Amino acid sequence: MEFSKLSPHQTYPVRSAVLRPGLAIESCMFEGDDLATTHHFGLIDEGEVVAIASLYQAKLEGKAGLQLRGMAVLEHYQGLGLGAKLLIQVEQQAAKLTDLLWANARTGAARFYFKLGYSQASEVFDIAGVGPHIKISKALAD
Repeated sequence: MEFSKLSPHQTYPVRSAVLRPGLAIESCMFEGDDLATTHHFGLIDEGEVVAIASLYQAKLEGKAGLQLRGMAVLEHYQGLGLGAKLLIQVEQQAAKLTDLLWANARTGAARFYFKLGYSQASEVFDIAGVGPHIKISKALAD
């Protein structure tokens, strides 16, 4: 399994399959994907992108940081620890740029993030067409 920087377009198939199943591929194209300040990463297994995560410059409650978005692992690779492996490596990259990493996490995934040291930073809120989320955050050390 190889950790790699990706182009935005390399993330779309995994985003589509895991985060937006049944929706048009355009729903997987996030605002800011093509900015020079946005970073996309993934795990590649035998040439196939199997896990992804993206980092966007964004503030949380007025504090500069990076927002983690589009974190996903293909279904047949889930349960193997790849999400944690990817996130730890993404955090190492993020720590070179900021001391704050945050995300809008699906409530069903919140426990995964809590186990990796994230804290809840909001009450539950709904993202239309996607479902209930909470803001989570983590202080990073470089």
